[in-house]
Amino acid sequence: MSAFLTREELKELTGRSHPRRQIEVLKQNRIPFTTTAAGRPVVAWETLYGKRTKAPAVQEPTWQPAVLFNTA
Repeated sequence: MSAFLTREELKELTGRSHPRRQIEVLKQNRIPFTTTAAGRPVVAWETLYGKRTKAPAVQEPTWQPAVLFNTA
């Protein structure tokens, strides 16, 4: 699987087949993209589906001497 949408997937996403029209739709929908030297838009899969990340690890509380908490 590629890191980028295929031409067919981009066509399905935008509903347009011409690159200039695809760019217009991407801009209207605020979908980040870049263009190739040939002027074709390129959209990364991560843009649409996000990165797969692990849940942040639960940080164990650090030890502190009880003396700091005795105020009596």
